[in-house]
Amino acid sequence: MTNTEITREKAHESSICNALAERGWTYEEGRNDQGWDRRLALYPADVLQWLSTQYPEEYAKAVPCGLPGSNTRGRAAQTPRTRR
Repeated sequence: MTNTEITREKAHESSICNALAERGWTYEEGRNDQGWDRRLALYPADVLQWLSTQYPEEYAKAVPCGLPGSNTRGRAAQTPRTRR
């Protein structure tokens, strides 16, 4: 990639992230990818937060108390194990 292409990509990425942040996604400019699960290709703590707010009754039934990340907002939580 050329410097111009990298600059455009960064602007595009920032635009997407800022739009998501305006809709409640946990996002901090310049923060590293702490908490990213490469195998799952997502931030498990973000998924847990979303599930707990969108489906609180099902979340309470499905997610055990004390599961790392179950009581924490955003990516600060540890990565939980998932069941298939």
